[in-house]
Amino acid sequence: MIIEHRDFPTLDNNIILWKYMSLSKFLYLLKMHSLYFCRLDCFDDMFEGKLPFLDKGLFHYTEESSVYWEKEAKRHFASCWIKSDFELNLMWSSYGKDGIAIKSTVGHLKDCMEHDRNHSVYISPVKYIDYKFDSSHNVGDNVNVYRILFTKRKFFEQEREVRLLYTDYEISDNMKGISLDVDLEKLIDCVVISPTSEPYYQSIVCEEIKALGLHIKVMKSSI
Repeated sequence: MIIEHRDFPTLDNNIILWKYMSLSKFLYLLKMHSLYFCRLDCFDDMFEGKLPFLDKGLFHYTEESSVYWEKEAKRHFASCWIKSDFELNLMWSSYGKDGIAIKSTVGHLKDCMEHDRNHSVYISPVKYIDYKFDSSHNVGDNVNVYRILFTKRKFFEQEREVRLLYTDYEISDNMKGISLDVDLEKLIDCVVISPTSEPYYQSIVCEEIKALGLHIKVMKSSI
């Protein structure tokens, strides 16, 4: 189930969220009925899960403790969503003509995992800072490692990410990610296909959804 941490702001359930992906990842989502969470240290951004300079003092970071922090990054898994009322052309350019976007809301994300009481997932918007000069903590904040895990560098600020974060200290270091069960028809408001997709592409996506007995609206990008 998805919960909100007491140290992070409450998100309105009506906030619109998007997740862009390749066709292969979309088909995995459909066929497995599960949402993939990537291990933080496996993201392209090498600073994921790393302490900003000012946070090192808060957590009494030393060279000896660096091993602990490296292991810590391997215990946290994230699913990244974009907060936006509209599609983002920048994201379509990243995925090309075979790209897929899922439109959802904060409330639907919570609903789609409500049945899973065995896994607790935090949800929060990401904070964007300058890692050289800023801290993941504001003055007066409780010192909390999760603030680091919901912080990224300002280079990524345009993403306006809302992050789902799952923590598991029992998973092997060899696990690059984990998949959690979701109710797809509660998760997905609609599926949007790339504005540069071929004329037949929408029919293919519709057939894949229909073959799995799902009732999900598919439409072409309005861009």
